[in-house]
Amino acid sequence: MSRVDIPPKILQKFREMFPNKSTSWIRRCIARLPDVVEGKVRGVWFVRGNAKLGDAYSQYIVKYIAGKYMCSCMERERPYHSRRRKELCTHVGAVILYRLLKGEIICETGASY
Repeated sequence: MSRVDIPPKILQKFREMFPNKSTSWIRRCIARLPDVVEGKVRGVWFVRGNAKLGDAYSQYIVKYIAGKYMCSCMERERPYHSRRRKELCTHVGAVILYRLLKGEIICETGASY
């Protein structure tokens, strides 16, 4: 996995978006960043699975639909899906960070993710 340099302002915005997430969660999102690939369809990204981060599958699909992010790790057939539906997974976190870096998300008070 290649190293990613994130501008401090972007990293600070990302942390502010998720104040209740642990430092470990933030690090895992950063570690996944090189594995994010934009889909051909707007609002779809692919995140390569990483066994070192506990992934059981080679790829995860993240979609942004009706103002909400959904990840294929949340599907009923997947292990731990009920917990992942309640908490934001790092696949989605990596996509949000990717979009911040591209300038697609402007973090404002009251924004929803």
